[in-house]
Amino acid sequence: MTSERDIERVLDHWFAERPTQVADRVLDEVADRIGREPRKPAWQVWRTRHMNGTAKSLAAVAAIVLVAIVGFTLLRPSSGPSVGTTPTTSPIASPSPSASPSRTPFPAGMVVQQKPISFTAHLPTNWINNGWFAAPTQGTEAPTGISIGAPGAINVPTDPCDGEGKVSDSKTPADVIAALQARPDLVVSNVIDTTLGGYSGKRVDIQAPADLSACTDLYIIMAEPGGAGYHVQGPSNKIQMWIVDVEGQPTVFQIESFAGTPPEDLAAAQQIMDSIEIRP
Repeated sequence: MTSERDIERVLDHWFAERPTQVADRVLDEVADRIGREPRKPAWQVWRTRHMNGTAKSLAAVAAIVLVAIVGFTLLRPSSGPSVGTTPTTSPIASPSPSASPSRTPFPAGMVVQQKPISFTAHLPTNWINNGWFAAPTQGTEAPTGISIGAPGAINVPTDPCDGEGKVSDSKTPADVIAALQARPDLVVSNVIDTTLGGYSGKRVDIQAPADLSACTDLYIIMAEPGGAGYHVQGPSNKIQMWIVDVEGQPTVFQIESFAGTPPEDLAAAQQIMDSIEIRP
C-alpha cells in the first residue's frame, strides 16, 4: 500500500522534472473532460469516504498534478525569458580614471626671501624644488638651463656689478618696469598687463647682454639690501618677469631661460607659473 512518504516522493519527483510549458490543446482537452464528467450521486460520495487508502492516494496525486499543470500554465508569462530562468545582466565596466600627471608641490608657507608672502606651485617630476626657485635636472645655466622662481627682490641697481646696500623706492609694478627700462645694458620689451595667482600687475621680457665681462663676479638684475636677489645665469639670458601687486607690495616672479632651452621645458615652466597660488 502506498504510504504518505511514497506520495511525497512522487510529488517531489514530478515537481523536479515538471514541464515548463503545456500545449493549449492539452488544456482544452482537460477542461472538456471535466465539463463532461457526470455529477456523482450521494451514495457514491458516501462510498468515496470508504475507498481504500491506495485509491485515495492515487486520486490525490492525480488531482494535485492536474491543478499544478493548469496553474503553472496560466501563470506563465506570455513573453520574455523562459519560466524558471533568471534574467542576467552584463556588468557595466566603470571607466578607468585618467592618470593624473605626477607632480611635487612646493611646501605650503614657503617664505619668498625677504617678502612676507608665500607661494605654492605644482612641479613635474623632473623638476627640483630649490627653495625660492625650481629647475629641471639640467639646471639653470647656459646653454639649455631654465628655472622658475620668485627672487624676492624689487630693487634694480644702476650698476649691475654692485647691488649690495641698495634700497628700491618702487611702489608699484610700473615703477619696477621703469627701473628696468632705465638700464642701458638690458633689452626690455613686450610690457603687458597681466595677472598671476589672482593678483594683477605687469609682465615684461628682459634680455641680458651677450657679454658679461663688465662684472668680475655676478651680473645682477635684481637685488635686495643684503645683496640677495637675482643675477644672470649666462650670456644672453632671457627673463620673462611677472611683477604683481600683492596687497600694495610689488612682487616678482620669473622664468629664466636661453635660446637653447628645450621647448618642452619652456612649456612645463609656463604650466608651473599658471599653477602658482600666492599667499600673503
